[in-house]
Amino acid sequence: MTRNATNKLLIAFHAAVLGAIFLRIDYFPLTWVPMYSQFHGIEDLTLPVGDMPRMKRGYSVTTASGTTGFVGPKELNMPNANFRRIYYERSYGVGPPKYRRERASLNPLSNWLYDQLYPDPAIYIDWEARVMDTLNRSLELKRGDAGYIVRAEAVSDFATFTREQRRQGQLDNYKMTRRNAVLTAENIR
Repeated sequence: MTRNATNKLLIAFHAAVLGAIFLRIDYFPLTWVPMYSQFHGIEDLTLPVGDMPRMKRGYSVTTASGTTGFVGPKELNMPNANFRRIYYERSYGVGPPKYRRERASLNPLSNWLYDQLYPDPAIYIDWEARVMDTLNRSLELKRGDAGYIVRAEAVSDFATFTREQRRQGQLDNYKMTRRNAVLTAENIR
């Protein structure tokens, strides 16, 4: 390799590396490192209120034959912590925190570039279909089976705290809402 070709290669390499740093095109952004992170507070914080008997009972399900019942962590042979995430988060369309943080604070050019390469998992993942697929596969049910789950319903209470309540430590005065997540088997592939 000649000296001229080596110089061109080094210039191209450094231009690509500096461009990637400038556009934040990497698989480990600096904002994930605690000393580079920033806190962006939210006005209202809404959290699920755990109801252990309701969670252990699980989803209210309707099968293809029309029978109703409940499917919980025991029937799915799933640890309570994993079932809790599915019941209180995925049923309501909330994915894991890594998907919500993946594109936080990206500049518009980097965000557009990410959208061109692959879709944003926080938006494009169909959690309803994934939960229904998980329920049926865990119970080894296939389409056409009489016990195939066609509808599942999760009922949860959510508490909402305002920023002012959190600052003053007044967590005993909150707004409680009940939400129903109705999942259907229409979207399963």
